[in-house]
Amino acid sequence: MLRKTSLWVAVLVGLTVFLAACGADDPTPTATTAPPPAADATATPTSDPFQVEWDALIAAAQAEGTLEMFACCTLGGNFKEFASRFKDKFGVQVNSFTGGSRDAREKIIPERQAGIYSIDVWIGGSRGATSVLIPADMIDPIEPLLIHPEVLDDAAWLGGQGPGFADAQQKFLIPYAGDGGYSTTVAYNTDAVDPSTLTSYYDLLDPKWKGRIIARDPRFTGIGDANFYLFHPLLGEDFLRRLITEMDIVFVDDARQATDQLAKGAYDLCLFNCSQEVFAARDQGLPVNVLQHVLKEGEDIGWGANVVWAMNKPPHPAAQKLFINFLLSREGQIMFQDITGSDSLRIDIPKDSVKLDLLRHPGVEYLRFDQIVPNWLTAEIQIAGITFAKELMGEPEAKQ
Repeated sequence: MLRKTSLWVAVLVGLTVFLAACGADDPTPTATTAPPPAADATATPTSDPFQVEWDALIAAAQAEGTLEMFACCTLGGNFKEFASRFKDKFGVQVNSFTGGSRDAREKIIPERQAGIYSIDVWIGGSRGATSVLIPADMIDPIEPLLIHPEVLDDAAWLGGQGPGFADAQQKFLIPYAGDGGYSTTVAYNTDAVDPSTLTSYYDLLDPKWKGRIIARDPRFTGIGDANFYLFHPLLGEDFLRRLITEMDIVFVDDARQATDQLAKGAYDLCLFNCSQEVFAARDQGLPVNVLQHVLKEGEDIGWGANVVWAMNKPPHPAAQKLFINFLLSREGQIMFQDITGSDSLRIDIPKDSVKLDLLRHPGVEYLRFDQIVPNWLTAEIQIAGITFAKELMGEPEAKQ
């Protein structure tokens, strides 16, 4: 069709030139310009610049072969499944060492002081990063690494302003999940506790719970629930002081240990971030759960340990960039939800695999401490709960 049209155009142009020449006083032929060539319907379309960059990044990551990371808590507890799916998709092996964030810092900091740079990506809570790693200049700005259009689509994230940042400088730490769980700071033994009797956080101060509560030690970085109580506008210092000093709480360093004791009936309640381990134990049929209703003072929405950052001087820079972009993409966040049951901050993906305990529910007003507490993301504020707990309890014993 394009060729036939071009022929008719040529005929008409030639006829016009002929008639003009016949009627002119000057017999000199009039110069004509040939019509532009017809477009080639079979021409190859221009390649998508992002896809070209993405394919090159995958190839570079495959050449590196490996990604070294640390992932704690939510993703860390499901790391093998996520790493396996990532390898199946991209052909890159993902390695991670186990333990808590404090264990990771105790390993990484001496290594870096010795000139050893062994970690590409870190996933964990923001407090340790803001109080230790950022001041020690161990983290690169993350925004220059973000290239995936789905990651850069602000409207795809809760609040319509992208995933946001979890650091005061607004350039290092990106949160990707925002659970709206019902009172996940309060876990209980289902054989011993009627959850309907707990309607307010002040119920935790009832004398009947004295000596019946186990909790993670709030003096350690990475256990953030002390900040929830300390900065909650309806709770505050007086509540937290009474909880710690009057209720004869048994504090332990390990959430699994606390959950085991709760499941055995040695204690009735577990506080200060036992929820992930309690979820796992409950799914195994043990008599534990977290409260399924909102307490009178309300709940907060927080990212917990669902924060990713890029360690500087990475041993595998291409794999680092690939992993971060994939994790924050639609496919990566759907995979994250499917594996962990947590609620992604992305709002453009299905939520059918999110656990009811963690799902953000419509109609519930969740507290946003980053919006109501001045300088919430500064290192001083992030460790305020730890500082307050140490003032009440003294310094913790050195970890053996």
